[in-house]
Amino acid sequence: MEKSEIGGYILEKDGGKIIAITPAGSTHTIRVGQEVVANGRMFFPAGTKGKVIKIYEPHAERLTSDVIGVQFEGESCCSFMKFKDLLS
Repeated sequence: MEKSEIGGYILEKDGGKIIAITPAGSTHTIRVGQEVVANGRMFFPAGTKGKVIKIYEPHAERLTSDVIGVQFEGESCCSFMKFKDLLS
């Protein structure tokens, strides 16, 4: 497993795939496969549960801080979320 810092985030990679992300200077880590909960700030009502299906590299594919791909309950596709959109 390797760690690198890109765009203000510390990324953990395994086999070249990003498996976890932590904002630099924080201890709040989100991992692929983790269950997360929306805080109601964007798109989904507070308390809506979802699963992290992909973490995108910051500043790749025009993404900056919306790098957490979450599939929420009842949704058929992934939504791009920020750390501040999810309960810690």
